[in-house]
Amino acid sequence: MTEPDDRPPRVVDGAWRARVTDALGSITEAVYVLDADDRFTWVNPAAERLLERPAPELVGRWIWAEFPDLPGGPLQRSLATARSTRETQHLEFFYDHLDRWFEVRTYPVLGDLVVFFRDVHERRRMDEERAAESSLIRAVLNALPARTAILDGDGTILTTNAAWAAGTAVAGRPVASRAGANYLDACRAAAANGDPWFRATVEGLESVLAGRAPSFSLDYAATPAGDRARETTWWHLQVFPVDGGPRVVVTHTDITDRVTAEQRAAWQARHDHLTALPNRAALDEAIAGALADDEGGRVTVLYMDVDGFKAVNDSLGHAAGDTLLRELAARLSHRTRPTDVVGRLGGDEFVVVARDCDASGGEALARRFRSVFDEPFEVAGTRLPLTVSIGIATSDPAPT
Repeated sequence: MTEPDDRPPRVVDGAWRARVTDALGSITEAVYVLDADDRFTWVNPAAERLLERPAPELVGRWIWAEFPDLPGGPLQRSLATARSTRETQHLEFFYDHLDRWFEVRTYPVLGDLVVFFRDVHERRRMDEERAAESSLIRAVLNALPARTAILDGDGTILTTNAAWAAGTAVAGRPVASRAGANYLDACRAAAANGDPWFRATVEGLESVLAGRAPSFSLDYAATPAGDRARETTWWHLQVFPVDGGPRVVVTHTDITDRVTAEQRAAWQARHDHLTALPNRAALDEAIAGALADDEGGRVTVLYMDVDGFKAVNDSLGHAAGDTLLRELAARLSHRTRPTDVVGRLGGDEFVVVARDCDASGGEALARRFRSVFDEPFEVAGTRLPLTVSIGIATSDPAPT
């Protein structure tokens, strides 16, 4: 850009100068006025301090001589746009020479430009730090595998992480799903339909939001309605305040693997690994429970020992013996009543616990189970006729 010729600068007339002085003289923000040739025609004290030059040295000076590294940059384009469009322009730019950020607002007035400018470096630095912090928080949220949402004090969702946004109601993120929706209201609406899980969630969430409880947690199952192809999943809900409240963080963590492992371990602890029947520990509990509920000598326990089983193991091998035990367990299970419990005590010993069964009923059950052995078992291509020894024990009538 070529500097204007050396003709004397246009000086604002007295009336305009008076208006400028009256309107801008008391403003603490730095202000200067440029004529049509981009020369300073008026500078307020704040501008003198910011530019580190007294007004007499600035008035009549070409602005681009004062800032020789700015022509062609965003400031010059902003001033040119204000002149051509006669519309106010706002600009924030980084001035490399001073290594600082500045804000410039330009107002076209008659044929001149009134320019407000100030150092906003600290504000920009703080904004960038907050943006970086916000970006870090967002990255941390999205890195969390748990479905996570931050709620305002009234239950409105302020933000969610990627896992929450990608989830479904079945996948552990019930009801409200997006920022702006009210999670608490949605849970209340679901609780009104009689769902006990949502009732517990509403009570716990309200307690944390009101400061009555430091946190809330709940394990729950999400079962697809009418979709048998999908298995039930298990989730752990947690609610805890942010910096003491009133905002709270809500997380839904998939604990299906943990719950499944616990259920499998609990099942294995109470069942025989070979036949899947209740084992000795489960049979002890079944007998104790039946006797505790018995009111009149109506509990019968049958003990069965397979005759000749050792010979099967010795002649055909343990694999054949295991196959025989599994077949025997299946036959016994089909002979039991819905209230009976049949289990494997160990080896070739089986036990049946029968409720509401007196001594005569126990004898009838024994005959039924003995008929299991009427048909020979076929193992490894060999038909094996087996017999069984059965012992019967019936509880004494309760004393009167």
